[in-house]
Amino acid sequence: MKSKYEKDYKEADKYVVVNNDDPDLRPIVLSLPETPPLHLIDGYGLPPEEQRFKRIDIPKRLIDLEAEAVSRTKNDLSTNKNNVVTILKIQKTFWELLYSRHKEYKKEIQFIRKIWWLRLNGYFFFNNGKPIYLSGWHFFYLNFWTMDTTNGENRPEFRDRDRKEFIFFLYANTSTETFERIDKDGYAIREKDGTYKMKDVGRRTCYGTIQPKNRRSGNTNKALSSGIEILTRTIGTDGLGIQSYSEDNAKSHFKDKLMPAYDRLPIWLKPNTVSGRTSDVLKLDVGKNDYGTNALGTYADYATTASSKYYDGKKKIFLLTDESGKTDNVSVSDRHDVNKHVVAQGNGSLIFGTMFYPSTVQEITDGAFHYRKMANNSNFYIRVKSSGQTETGLLTLFISGDEGLDEYIDSYGNSVKGEITEYQKKEGFKQTSTDYLQGERDFLLNKGDPESMRSYRNVKKLFPLKYADCWLGEAGDIGFDLEKIDTRLAELRREDGTIRISLDWVNEYGGEVKHKIDDENGRYIVSKLPPESISNKKMLVRMFNPIEQKMVDVWRPMYPGTFTLGADPFRFGSKQDAKTGVTIGKSSRLSDGGISIVWNYDESMDGIKTKDQWDSYRVVMTYRYRASNTDEYNEDVLKAAIFYGSMIFPETNVPSTYEYIVRHGFGGYLLYDVDKYTGMFKTKPGVDSLERSKQDLFGLLRDYIDYRCHKEEHADFLMECKNIKGMEEMRHYDLLASVGMALMGSRSSYIDTLKRTEESDYDLDDFLI
Repeated sequence: MKSKYEKDYKEADKYVVVNNDDPDLRPIVLSLPETPPLHLIDGYGLPPEEQRFKRIDIPKRLIDLEAEAVSRTKNDLSTNKNNVVTILKIQKTFWELLYSRHKEYKKEIQFIRKIWWLRLNGYFFFNNGKPIYLSGWHFFYLNFWTMDTTNGENRPEFRDRDRKEFIFFLYANTSTETFERIDKDGYAIREKDGTYKMKDVGRRTCYGTIQPKNRRSGNTNKALSSGIEILTRTIGTDGLGIQSYSEDNAKSHFKDKLMPAYDRLPIWLKPNTVSGRTSDVLKLDVGKNDYGTNALGTYADYATTASSKYYDGKKKIFLLTDESGKTDNVSVSDRHDVNKHVVAQGNGSLIFGTMFYPSTVQEITDGAFHYRKMANNSNFYIRVKSSGQTETGLLTLFISGDEGLDEYIDSYGNSVKGEITEYQKKEGFKQTSTDYLQGERDFLLNKGDPESMRSYRNVKKLFPLKYADCWLGEAGDIGFDLEKIDTRLAELRREDGTIRISLDWVNEYGGEVKHKIDDENGRYIVSKLPPESISNKKMLVRMFNPIEQKMVDVWRPMYPGTFTLGADPFRFGSKQDAKTGVTIGKSSRLSDGGISIVWNYDESMDGIKTKDQWDSYRVVMTYRYRASNTDEYNEDVLKAAIFYGSMIFPETNVPSTYEYIVRHGFGGYLLYDVDKYTGMFKTKPGVDSLERSKQDLFGLLRDYIDYRCHKEEHADFLMECKNIKGMEEMRHYDLLASVGMALMGSRSSYIDTLKRTEESDYDLDDFLI
């Protein structure tokens, strides 16, 4: 019979969206199963306000039958002291009793069948007038998992945040689709209507999920529950594994979370088991003497080390790699490269298991940088064309810290975030979780002292509202305004003002340089091309050649005061540099070459404006590329300098660029710094040691970000500012270093000296020390 309340019910959602409302992520839309007839959905017939999630009640006769099986087993074995009561003996007794009474237990047997169907296919219930779909894993978690909770019930509550996570988890564990159209860089190509076409490749395309998250979001229990749900219905593998940043943490998850929850499962959900609890393994198997007794022949265990090769050679159907963002001294990426083969074979062509990588990232350690790299390389919309997988084979999920925050969840399991709804006001909520978290941030930000700023960044990492919050490192301690950087990056994602170009000689080496827009192979990213009145304009001047130790004719820009080029040449680093480089995803001891050009402050254009409103004084070209040899890189430097009519400010501690420019007759393009003590210009151009000058360099970069970030067009440079965790890593952020050098060069008074010498009888040598 149709309910009188049906007219008040809402239409069920057709899809769920994750990774939405975040400037660094693109939303992922997942279709939901078709809604069954309304009268078959739990809660039908109730008024909407009374519809909430309720756990399914286990029939009392099943509970009593389990108790009877325990009692009978104990009594049957009481006369023989050599016989020990085991779970397997209780299980045998239970199933013998149920089979012998199957006619009178028809409803209970049907209930067991229903539970199996729901854990495999999912569950619908009415929640405040709307049909809600739960994945089978979520259904199992809510109805049968137990854990420590603050309310003393020791059972999970329904939270809409968890619903989204479980749906995403299940998709990652079952998806056989990829994008129909993918460009050469792996990016999915949109159709004209803005949608994407997918295709089924007939095999799984994902190993699992990686999820940077807020503190105490319950992901470990959710993952373990999903693992047990899979484990207890899978035959003949090496089962479930738990690995963390330490043996103690992995053991704690096994001993204090997994085993107690498994022990409390109803006996009719447990497969035949030798023993429900041992010190380090849960065996879903039977003993050698239990002839004719079927068993799954699998087990659950934990890793006794964080070693990348601990599970090498195993065949796991489920791996929880917990808190990877906290793992030190082990490359999370290396461990993942091993574990991919633990849950798959044929180099990922046949995936049979699943992996979970949940982690908070409170401290920026080596592990955190590996973890961030893995998360960034697990972008849903970037795929390897041949396999249909992301670079890591994982999919990144991020859910904001204000969703599912304790004390900000209404009676229907919905988050009180964004704006308070009318019914939430009636339930007594006076502010949202967003207001609560943002209020603490604003308080600390307004104080502004170093300790408050450290607390501010810590709060953002513990309860991130945006994906970028997870990765706040020591760049903030360096002094970069990360709020400004994130804001500008979001703007540049919406409207990119740069083009990619190639530079080539017009006729011969050292002559004019032409540019070509080249999206595929261009090494130079440009936001402002040089005016024709300056580009390629050069003149011969007489200068001292320090290599040949004599006066020679050299080329110099005709208008040297408009642009400054910073050159950070690539080099072979030390072993420590190599170790640090691995932290940020660089495996080679050979760095990239960095080139940047800054448009110098133009007083005629911006003289009456404040610094933040200047149109000049900004980066106009960036280059980060690992050339095949030093001469190739140095030629790229020279071509850029001639094309822009720019002076070059190199690092002379790595002399290859400086010597190359002098040797080829372009010494007039080199820019000299001033000695701050004597006021005299140095005998070598640029800076003699970037390492010794890094305090000065970072000071200029901080000032640039403070005043000019909103004018910056080069996202690649801003990303390096955002990602660097400390000054000691400068050598691995080649583009950032080259911009810093260009800024250092742009403040030099050398150009003014050139003009004065041209207007007087002085020789430039009079100003050199």
